[in-house]
Amino acid sequence: MELSQFKYTVRNPSGIKIIISMATLCALFLVNGSLNEKDSTILWFAAIVLFCFSTVVMLWSIYRTFKKPIELYLHHDTILLNGRIIKAEQIKVIMSMGDFKKPVIGIKPHGAQIVPISMCFRFVKNGEKGAADLANWAERNKVKLDNTFFIRWI
Repeated sequence: MELSQFKYTVRNPSGIKIIISMATLCALFLVNGSLNEKDSTILWFAAIVLFCFSTVVMLWSIYRTFKKPIELYLHHDTILLNGRIIKAEQIKVIMSMGDFKKPVIGIKPHGAQIVPISMCFRFVKNGEKGAADLANWAERNKVKLDNTFFIRWI
């Protein structure tokens, strides 16, 4: 079977932890701001900036969580993800974390410290088969595959 025939539906990993933590931070900033009106202007300004940042991160996470699924294609020596062609030579490591049925996959390119959010996904259906096919693709293209926790932004 040709590798170019592998096509999977994937979506962004659930950002529920980030959504809850940012909502909690926003609530704390609102409560703290209403109780401490005597703070200095600098602290008040910093609290507003952090509140706005937390709100933006929370809204962005909600958007990404409910965004429609995209297609992942495994070709001979490339991966097509989110309209972006990723060559095997560009990949430092493919990381997997979570349970075996629906793992979160992160593709870390060379030179990156964390997994770019555009290269992080989970399989919608057939997570075990998709992860196995991705592992076979990585083995054939001599790309390191690691089952470990990884950091992604938002």
